[in-house]
Amino acid sequence: MTTEANELNSAVASIILSASSSADIKLRISEQRKTVIAGQPPEDFGMALSYKLTEFYNAVIRAVFERFSPDIAGKPLPFCIMAVGGFGRNELNIFSDIDINFIYSARDFDTVNLIKEKVHGIVKYLWDVGLEIGHSMRSSEECLYLSKQDIDIKTSFIESRLLCGDVACFENFKTSVWNELLGETYESYIQSRLNSVSLRHEQFGNSERVLEPHVKEGEGGLRDIHICYWAAQVWLMKNYSDFSFSGNESQSLKTIKILIDKKFLPDRYLLPFTESFEFLHKTRNMLHRISGRRNDILAYPLQAKVAATFPYSDKNEFPGVEQFMQDYYRHTRVISNVASLIGDKLRSLTLHTHSFESGRTPVENDFFIANDKLHYDGDILSGIGASPHLMMSIFSYVQKYRVQPSEPIQYAIRENIDRVDESFRASEVTAHDFMQLWHYEGQVASILKLMHDLGFLERYIPEFGYIVAHYNYNVYHAYTTDEHLIVTLSRLESLFYEDAVQSDAVFKHLQEIYQELSLFERYQLYWAVFLHDIGKSRGGDHSEIGVDLAKQIFLRLGYKDPADAVYFLILHHLTMEQLAFRRNLKDSETIAEFARLIQNRRWLRMLYLLTYADMAAARKNIWTEWKGILLQELFIKADHYLKALEKPGSAPEFDWEEIDYGSIKLSSDLQITFNDRSNFSEILVVTTDYPYRLSQICGAMSVCDIGIFEANVYTRKDGVIIDQFRVTAFGSDTPLSSVQKQKMETILRQVLTGSQEIEPQIEKLKTRWKRKKFLPSSETEIYFEDNRKFTIIDIFTADRIGLLYIITRTLSDLKLNIYSAKIGTRLDGAADCFYVLDTDGNKITSIERQEEIRDEIMRKLSS
Repeated sequence: MTTEANELNSAVASIILSASSSADIKLRISEQRKTVIAGQPPEDFGMALSYKLTEFYNAVIRAVFERFSPDIAGKPLPFCIMAVGGFGRNELNIFSDIDINFIYSARDFDTVNLIKEKVHGIVKYLWDVGLEIGHSMRSSEECLYLSKQDIDIKTSFIESRLLCGDVACFENFKTSVWNELLGETYESYIQSRLNSVSLRHEQFGNSERVLEPHVKEGEGGLRDIHICYWAAQVWLMKNYSDFSFSGNESQSLKTIKILIDKKFLPDRYLLPFTESFEFLHKTRNMLHRISGRRNDILAYPLQAKVAATFPYSDKNEFPGVEQFMQDYYRHTRVISNVASLIGDKLRSLTLHTHSFESGRTPVENDFFIANDKLHYDGDILSGIGASPHLMMSIFSYVQKYRVQPSEPIQYAIRENIDRVDESFRASEVTAHDFMQLWHYEGQVASILKLMHDLGFLERYIPEFGYIVAHYNYNVYHAYTTDEHLIVTLSRLESLFYEDAVQSDAVFKHLQEIYQELSLFERYQLYWAVFLHDIGKSRGGDHSEIGVDLAKQIFLRLGYKDPADAVYFLILHHLTMEQLAFRRNLKDSETIAEFARLIQNRRWLRMLYLLTYADMAAARKNIWTEWKGILLQELFIKADHYLKALEKPGSAPEFDWEEIDYGSIKLSSDLQITFNDRSNFSEILVVTTDYPYRLSQICGAMSVCDIGIFEANVYTRKDGVIIDQFRVTAFGSDTPLSSVQKQKMETILRQVLTGSQEIEPQIEKLKTRWKRKKFLPSSETEIYFEDNRKFTIIDIFTADRIGLLYIITRTLSDLKLNIYSAKIGTRLDGAADCFYVLDTDGNKITSIERQEEIRDEIMRKLSS
């Protein structure tokens, strides 16, 4: 024990063993804990702090144990206290659980009762002085019985560490547990622990590169190493006897060192693993400290705060938070790779090869299938070393036979990944086999993900390697760019399966359009989807850069087919989304310009499908029914236009179904009609025109927690306004409730009759609403665009309470009439578009007038 540790133990013992009240001791222990944390400089907030926290809690529990003097006539009672979980592994973080077990070996009734009395006193006192411990008390026999029934209980005993008490009781207990575990069940224990990994990964995003990663439970998180520690410890205990897991070091880290010492892992993994393990513990400690509680989700609003503590600072156009997150993803990938290597090797060492004798199906080149996995009849590690092209063959067989590679094969690919070099990439045979993978419809995304997980894809396509772990500090995407491309492909492939879990009309329409594509068009679309964001992280327009990179990739691969469609789709992959959600689709000029840009109906179909896949892969609630309807509307109208152009001498006719505004009669001061769709509501408001009428309607909706995503405004010559809105209940993709509808109609009638002002209602709402706050992705930006009939004002700003009310009221203050509006509320802000004219019916063409409008809107939004 170090001098510093001795001083900490003495300080804690003097507090616990003093004659002070428990309330005073609680206060002093709390201050001592704060001193331990505050005494660590930021650079030592990783394992150094974890060790100090562990030593602090060791000292508290040992001192309390001593205070209660659990002995009989000078002889210690036959029970002990052992640390389990992170406490047992010497890996505590600031708000980690403090879990302990009381184990006793006594059998006579009187001694057991005395032990229970002592344990009750210890536990009560620990809680009285501020330790919120998790605990259990069991006999050695009971523990052994429970360990046979529950794998988690068995695991807690494996990683247990003696804190204080009867050493013989603890040693006998551990011996019993190990004897039982290392019998016939040890292989099944290892397999069971390793098999739990994939299910947990699915629950937390199935990737180490998600926007808001779970530091402990996510893929590449600390739990991946814990699983390896548990499984490897059992395997090592079974096969070696010349080491011990005791000591004050992190048991997970010590296990990796032992595996390397035993030549189980190459020694080149030690340094990167140690650095990554340290990085994750530091991140978790900082996350706990900033949150003021146990919080293991690196949520978007906290990322910049954690990054600043490392510290990361902005460099040119590379924000510090993005540097931090890229490093985070790189470190979790190291953890994931090491965990996979250990898991793959342990599986292969504990699976019985005799199970292959039945159901073994030979395939090609000494490969065979057994237990739904691809195996190799020989030493695959040296086989790939001698012939690296075997790696591409493996991926071909996996895709062709719809199986997974065995653990030894995965291990061999990881170990030979450096063989994917210039000469490997220059091989025409390898390139041909890679290109063939793209023809297995419905299985492209899965094989690319496997390649990516094994580190192969970024080696074979270096341009893809450039975007690995690329992170933009916004909340639009759920994954880093590399992961997003593969997820986008999987969303596209969902259209291929007839039994895809979708039921809405838009998805069925997308499936129909997909089926209309030829096989070659689908092949082109797959490539465009995979490469659409390949140009990110290089500065400049990523769409234009992406086209150049695609040409570079195709040249190296020997891609001989026409690729104009691929390049077009990469260049314009954002166009359809931006138009559908930010422009008035009832404007014939908008449709005509879009259709002329697309050029033909084939490319329109492919762009429609790419746009869907891109949005559906971005984040869970980015793709919604109403967005699908808008996208479908744009597609149908553009397709109608292009179809008409295919007929010589014909011109497109814009005869789409619209509301017959002239036939609507105003029978009262206000008429409101609601029409519910599956995920949103449509509202038709008919009333008399009056200054600020639109802002009053928008304000009433805000007060009723109604979110507007589209508005079309029409004013008849007789002074009747007919306004259409598409809305959702705030914070969800659901139609309005009956309560919201009734409340909106009541408030709007009161506002229109002048019996109530909307402004006080909005201010009152601000104090009541509790909204999840995201940092704005940028400052407010306002742009003007000239249209054949109107001036279009685009406003990009942070979302806030009553935003649409503020903007529409400001536009009315500026003597502008709003004829149509597209309201786009994204996760990281709002993108609103307004079609306006001045009160004389003229467009806003004067630069000075545009600047005046911009300045006033900016002033109102910043106030």
